[in-house]
Amino acid sequence: MEIPSITADNIGCEQGFNRKLNGLGVLHAALLCNLGGIFNEIVWLKDLAEDCDKDKQYTFPLASTPLKFVYGCGSAVNPIAIK
Repeated sequence: MEIPSITADNIGCEQGFNRKLNGLGVLHAALLCNLGGIFNEIVWLKDLAEDCDKDKQYTFPLASTPLKFVYGCGSAVNPIAIK
């Protein structure tokens, strides 16, 4: 609840736990379909982490616009941290 977006540099946010599915569930489906959350997976965060360490600013807006695909259910994005 109250999670608008998840961004990770791995696919670790893909798996979750669901007792109804014999222990194996997909966090992705629960957040995306049921709560309308947005996922950005396998994002290159090393440069952003180095910049945050340099100026000690760790909070900022993150904008991420998907590419437009007709009849698509997912898309590549270009996330931009506004610092």
